[in-house]
Amino acid sequence: HDPEPSFVAIDKLTSIAEHNDIKVHIVFNKCDLDKNGETEKISSIYRSCGYEVHTFCASLSPDRVRDELGEHIKNNTCVFTGPSGVGKSTIINALYPEMPRLETGSVSHKTRRGRHTTRSTVLYKASDSPNGYLVDTPGFSLLDFERFRFMKKEELVYSFPEFAPLALSCKYTKCTHTKEEGCAILERVKSGELPKSRHDSYVALFEDLKNHHDWEEKNQKNY
Repeated sequence: HDPEPSFVAIDKLTSIAEHNDIKVHIVFNKCDLDKNGETEKISSIYRSCGYEVHTFCASLSPDRVRDELGEHIKNNTCVFTGPSGVGKSTIINALYPEMPRLETGSVSHKTRRGRHTTRSTVLYKASDSPNGYLVDTPGFSLLDFERFRFMKKEELVYSFPEFAPLALSCKYTKCTHTKEEGCAILERVKSGELPKSRHDSYVALFEDLKNHHDWEEKNQKNY
């Protein structure tokens, strides 16, 4: 797609949402640009993990956007977030064409990144729902787990829903699920029952989180 999907970026967002009990829907937009079937391959990974996944091109198929996402917004507050250039504002325009048109832009051919047409977080009232709201957020290229402590390292495994049940039954009580021989999660990854890309993201995030200490969190709260 344009920009290309990033497993680590998706997994950072989903883990933060899961940790905060936020319902996740994963959307792959601009599917008209996919000529090699990558969308279905990536979608199948996240569907196998229990996520609801939507694939479309919002600018070409606004009716499909409304059919797939409209009911999930009613009476909920929904946040659209992701890297610059993936088409968050275009999706909102497709959902509610009667609303003031949100500014959209193309991806820079030089940097392959979006141009940040949404520059601030904006709350919109859903016109077909008394208690429905949409939040359009600025695009980003980095979620820094190293500088910001979104959760404790021991909590990370439970933010991967396909890992959580296995973590509870793992033979090691303090297993990090990164390299231990006989770890229930690692065994499933080796056998192909769990996606390797998801475990690669887990290990990368764990490495960032393990550099944080409890006293740092206390100092941040005091500050």
